Amino acid sequence: MSKKDTRPVFINLLQVKLPITGVVSILHRITGFVLFFTFPLLVWFLDRSLGSESSYLSLIEDVHSNISIKLITSLLVLLIVYHSLVGIKKLLNEFFGVGETLSSTKIMSWSTMALFLLFYVLFIVLFWF
Repeated sequence: MSKKDTRPVFINLLQVKLPITGVVSILHRITGFVLFFTFPLLVWFLDRSLGSESSYLSLIEDVHSNISIKLITSLLVLLIVYHSLVGIKKLLNEFFGVGETLSSTKIMSWSTMALFLLFYVLFIVLFWF
């Protein structure tokens, strides 16, 4: 006699309540994916900044005068900062055992999010004003 399968067939991902550790992990993967595809843009920025003094000054002028480039730069900094902070958290977990229990993992996840928000607000204040 077979047991009836009670697993849900369709899961609405917008209604699933993920713990903070799951949210941090999924956002880390998403930022890594997006950064992978924005890598050519980052290389282009680096090329323009290292080409010559005039190309560097031109890049700085473009960033300060063009709002779309400024928004893209802000988004890239957002992605890099978040991905780096969560990557450091994961490295601390893997190599030093920090955050192996459920309660310490939640604390590490919330502190990573708080640190990210602090860094990003500081960046916004310094970059936009």
